[in-house]
Amino acid sequence: MIVRILLPDIPFENIVIDRTAHGRPFLNHSLAPSTFDMNLSHHGDFAIAAGSTVSCVGIDVSMVEQSHDATAAADFLTVFREGGMVTPNEWTYLSACDWNAWVSREHAFLRVWCVKEAYTKAMGLGVGMDFGTVEVGFQKARQWEGRDGYVEMNEETVTVSIKGIVQEGWYFHVGYLDKFHPFALAVQEGKMMERFCGIERVDTDTMQSSFFM
Repeated sequence: MIVRILLPDIPFENIVIDRTAHGRPFLNHSLAPSTFDMNLSHHGDFAIAAGSTVSCVGIDVSMVEQSHDATAAADFLTVFREGGMVTPNEWTYLSACDWNAWVSREHAFLRVWCVKEAYTKAMGLGVGMDFGTVEVGFQKARQWEGRDGYVEMNEETVTVSIKGIVQEGWYFHVGYLDKFHPFALAVQEGKMMERFCGIERVDTDTMQSSFFM
């Protein structure tokens, strides 16, 4: 669907999606512009896709386990912290959450994780990347209300650093598909945020597809 909307001149029967050596999907067609990019993610109840004709793009969605109590959430986060996949600054950010503390921290962690995944997928580096060297920062962070649902951050509030060096020229959008599915979008062309027409989400239970942004 992403290809048909963004590149309508390509007949449906000629759409061929191949994968790079790292498993990243790409459109294999002579009519596809060199600047065309697309990315996919799925977890829990949703699949999500993003595409652009002007920028490389990465997208990721995660699901917060609704059955997690404080103990389960703490154990979940400890695995990632002890595995070196959360930086000290990120842990400070997570520790500042005070709404139902551990459950709120799990929400916050998955927002961070989605940004890491979206950025590294956009770069084609997702597989094998040391996420301990990738640090997500939320500047001017607003409070996330209620059960962390439906409140979003604009791209200027999010940064990604690799080994302490901020990656300039990247723009991010962080939000929720529903109250338990945070997602993140990473693009290299800032103006695309204003005219973005290529995010599709699919409810994997009903297979109902919808576009937003």
